[in-house]
Amino acid sequence: MNQILSATKITVSKMRISILFNVIFAMILMTSVNLSFGQTASITITNSSIGGSTVLGSNNYNSGAEKTWTQSGISFGGKAITCNITNTPTTGATTCQYIQAQATNGVIYNTSALPGRIISIQFTGTASVASSCYGGTSRLVNSTAANYIVSGTQIGTAQTNTTYTWSTNASDNYTYFCILRGTSAQYFSSIVVTYAVTPSITGTATTSAFTTIFGTASTAQTFSISGSGLTDSLKAIAPTGFEVSKDSSTYKDSVAFAQTSGSASGRLSIRLKATAAIGSYNSVSVTLKSTGATSLFITTPSSGNAVNTPPPTITGTATTSAFSTTYGTASAAQTFTISGSNLTDSLKAKAPTGFEVSKDSTNFKDSISFVQTSGSVSGRLSIRLKASATVGSYNSKTISLTSSGATTLYITTPASGDTVLRKSLTITGISVSSKYYDGNTTATISGTPSLVGIVGTDNVTLNSSSVTANFNNANPGSNKAVTI
Repeated sequence: MNQILSATKITVSKMRISILFNVIFAMILMTSVNLSFGQTASITITNSSIGGSTVLGSNNYNSGAEKTWTQSGISFGGKAITCNITNTPTTGATTCQYIQAQATNGVIYNTSALPGRIISIQFTGTASVASSCYGGTSRLVNSTAANYIVSGTQIGTAQTNTTYTWSTNASDNYTYFCILRGTSAQYFSSIVVTYAVTPSITGTATTSAFTTIFGTASTAQTFSISGSGLTDSLKAIAPTGFEVSKDSSTYKDSVAFAQTSGSASGRLSIRLKATAAIGSYNSVSVTLKSTGATSLFITTPSSGNAVNTPPPTITGTATTSAFSTTYGTASAAQTFTISGSNLTDSLKAKAPTGFEVSKDSTNFKDSISFVQTSGSVSGRLSIRLKASATVGSYNSKTISLTSSGATTLYITTPASGDTVLRKSLTITGISVSSKYYDGNTTATISGTPSLVGIVGTDNVTLNSSSVTANFNNANPGSNKAVTI
């Protein structure tokens, strides 16, 4: 007894193992099938979708002539099918609601390939004698009238049910079908053909050329993209040096457009990064990809795509305030911040006639240089009228800032108010003698006159010959003013 019980236990254990293995295998198989299906679509064929009696006629098989129609871009055909209100299964019907298929001869099929492999074909209607379903990779019924020969491979078995679904195997890859009526008339209310939708991506294949200078992102180009039959998001991946955006605002190396019910669409913006290295970016591609779909590449032209070296640039104040001084004395200096970028040479400041410049507000010269480091330079430029500037106007004069390859920048004085005034000199070494009232203003000068306040080596001559002197009036007085 113990031995029998033990054997029974062993048998049960084996059964459990077998059942568990079968369950696991079935789960794996189901998972495999679902994965292979991906997204699906279906076309429902009804009396109405065919075109009713306009296409089917009224109780007229038309000697087996092919009747054709199109649904969802797919062409269909049928032979020995019609519409018969009298024999329709719906009591009291006044319009054709069913597709009537003639006994033995009635066939319904597609004449252009479905866009994906057929997964299932379901019919709903009446039945008493079995109908059969066939699948294949090319048209299964000839277009010749009264030719009812059906090629292809039978799917499953003939069915007498009022509703039945024929399912294909994943390896069949059928894109054509045919339903053949049995030995008595059949009334179909609907035939639903379900097929796999192959994931696909659409979008522009090429761009216009992208150009920019290093440090500045290029102008973006925007394209419409879409995907259908997707099981995953639609991803856009930028090549080196580029970035992409789905809102024309936030740019990244890659972006994803979420799919809903297998579809995704949006506007993809592409541009060269501000940090893209200097060089050419010809014939490079932004990749659009999604699981199971053939990748689409948006490619730049074969020439003209470049990140260029930025041009040398000089920046600084454009105008000064007015400069004014007296001959012999330098004017007050005005100081400005200047800078240069992407330079290959020093930044030079050159003063116009009458002015001088300095980079330390101490040592003033006709021109000075600011040395660039790694293309950049900045400093403080001081400008003033020279002490030796001749008397006159210095309006609208320009200090030039230059560097090789850069556009010259001019710092300009105002259109008025820039002046060097004459300097007054003082005569010393003479005196006026006092005199008794004589009724006139004549004054007598004594001593040797000389000039005080001559600037530098200026040659100023004092002509003391034929000099006259006069008191301001003839009245007696002291400390009277004398004009010489």
